[in-house]
Amino acid sequence: MSSGWLANGASYDDYSDPNTGACVPSYGDKTFQWYVSNSSSIALVYCTDIDQVTGTFWIEPTAHILTSPTDSTTCGLIFDRLYAEYPGIGITGYWYSLSLNFYWNDIEPGWIAQASTYGYHSAYWVEETGPDLTPGFCTDTAGPLIIHFIDDYPLYAGDDDYTYGTEYTLSALSGLDVDPFAECIYIWEAENAIIDNPTSLETNVSVSEYGEYEFVLSSYYTNMESCSNTDTVRITFVDPIYSNIELNRDNDIHVYPNPVTDFLNIESENPIEMFEIYDINCKVLISESNLINEIDVSSLKSGIYMISLKTPKMNFSYTFVKQ
Repeated sequence: MSSGWLANGASYDDYSDPNTGACVPSYGDKTFQWYVSNSSSIALVYCTDIDQVTGTFWIEPTAHILTSPTDSTTCGLIFDRLYAEYPGIGITGYWYSLSLNFYWNDIEPGWIAQASTYGYHSAYWVEETGPDLTPGFCTDTAGPLIIHFIDDYPLYAGDDDYTYGTEYTLSALSGLDVDPFAECIYIWEAENAIIDNPTSLETNVSVSEYGEYEFVLSSYYTNMESCSNTDTVRITFVDPIYSNIELNRDNDIHVYPNPVTDFLNIESENPIEMFEIYDINCKVLISESNLINEIDVSSLKSGIYMISLKTPKMNFSYTFVKQ
């Protein structure tokens, strides 16, 4: 009696072994036939039988993540640079994470990961093949890709302010101070001003001329400059000759408070027929007649101003500081 596997293009470890291994040249269905033959030694009689089985060969996945670990930081809770190698025909690929949600971006084709919390999150690329994509039948996993989600905290350079003299101390606040994942750099910038320590949230500044100056504070991460913020504070440097002005008194007129925030009060024994407010460039900003007892200056920027008052008896001029 003889038996063996019939030739079908496959390579057999041992074609005569019913439990042998086989290697096929292509994926898909392959039919294997096992034959058994017997003959008589007395007469020329042969008895043969054949049975067959069909096996399906699935391609073995090899998952690869293409996103570089050096490009896995994002500002906010969205990461839109997820890239993986095309798995090939007959293979299904998908992203997996315990803490991230993934969805496809149709506008700019590609995968997007969304986190619910800031910090570090792991993402895996999984590829599967097999009958009905049976989980675990034929799979490969790449990763983890560690994605760093950074919070774009607001930056606060401080309130607009004024000072007597040519020196001032800037003091800013940043939510980055409480972020354990943050590695942030700060930069103060201003025109015509000297900044002692431009990279510190608190620093001394000085100017050579009196007036209003803008100081711009910027912040960015050392590992991601696109995640940045800016804020501006305006500081008015006032000549010290005005530092002792608490009240303006001139005969029968009383102007207060000085400095002022919202309303400038005017007390006069005679009616105010007209008043005008000028900036330091002598530009008229407010001009009205028949003043009763107060002037709304809340819309003025912080700085030095002059008010001119006209009564039936005479004219008066005063300098005041708007905070």
